[in-house]
Amino acid sequence: MTERLYYDDAYRFAFDARVLSSRQGPKGWETVIDRTCFYPGGGGQPADRGTLAGRTVLSIEERGDDIVHVLDGEPVGVEVHGELDAARRLDFMAQHTGEHLLSQCLLAAGNLATVSVHFSDDTTTIEVAAEAPPDSVLADAERRANAIVRENRKVRTRELDREEALKLPLRRRPPEGERLRIVEIEGCDWAACGGVHVASTGAIVLVKIAGVERIRGRSRIHALMGERAFADYGRKLALSQALCRLLTCGEHDILKRVGDLAESERGLVRELRQVRAAQAGQAAAEAVAEGRPFAAGPDGGARRFVSRVFDGFGEEPVKAFVDAVLSEPGRVVVAVDRSTNSMRWTVAHSLGAGDADLAALVKPVIAALGLRGGGRQGLVQGAGSDPAAAKPFVEAVARAFSA
Repeated sequence: MTERLYYDDAYRFAFDARVLSSRQGPKGWETVIDRTCFYPGGGGQPADRGTLAGRTVLSIEERGDDIVHVLDGEPVGVEVHGELDAARRLDFMAQHTGEHLLSQCLLAAGNLATVSVHFSDDTTTIEVAAEAPPDSVLADAERRANAIVRENRKVRTRELDREEALKLPLRRRPPEGERLRIVEIEGCDWAACGGVHVASTGAIVLVKIAGVERIRGRSRIHALMGERAFADYGRKLALSQALCRLLTCGEHDILKRVGDLAESERGLVRELRQVRAAQAGQAAAEAVAEGRPFAAGPDGGARRFVSRVFDGFGEEPVKAFVDAVLSEPGRVVVAVDRSTNSMRWTVAHSLGAGDADLAALVKPVIAALGLRGGGRQGLVQGAGSDPAAAKPFVEAVARAFSA
């Protein structure tokens, strides 16, 4: 049996122990010691990390009464020293106790019962049995939680017989068992829990609801607690100050300035589209005039091969160019738009139905040049990673039509 020192003192981050067994397992050296400060995880709270006998602790597993420490190498010696990642332990202690507090406040503010919780390195999530909790309820719960944080209430942990524990106003139904470990936030919350917690609510520092998402007919509340919340405030403040400098305005004017810039950008985009459309029309007229005639069709009508290579013209303008060229019958058009390290191409025609199968005609060309693409009889499109292939592509398609 491994003695669980973390229940005696959650703030103890170093210890000495005796190795009881150690063997090579599939994930590392599975080591059992007679006592440990490493919390193996549970109730949504991740396991601790750190070193044991100078080896990195990869994971921790509970196997009956033993706690197995999986190490990245064989431990040397019988007497070993362990050290926890104290910052990680303190962080998750604050997250877990903060979750207890916020869960109770969600229940008190709007009867939002916690269904499940999860702790990660970035955020704490609380899933509640409500599809769309009102913002006012969430704000009230957050306010209540931070008021209790400021009061620095004691957080007590004790083991009780099940019958005695059930006399307490437990927030949720406890697991089965004759003995229950009860975590109490003084005068606020009582819950059966096997996790490690802070000694008083002041260590939670701050509780901040960071977002809500709907999932499976419930709501998942993302919250920041402890130093995470404080650090997040620092990041947001630095961002706000940077935006103020960039936009040359006060903090309260940031939203308006960004809105004005967004509207101005939308206007410029509309103007650019109009300019590009006019340029596409002009480019189409010039390209048609420069186009090359090729064999007449079955009806004897003249046919013309039209092409143009653009540099960063844009998808919509290229489409407008192609449409303008094909506004008259008897035309084949090849349009290529190059960028610094890629190209996009279009081949289309306004010939008679069944007069030219572009997909079959272009397939060997793109294969030879290492391009990709495809389409139907009258329109094929694609791309390539070498902009230098633009002109060889146009010439190859022209040869295919003149063959």
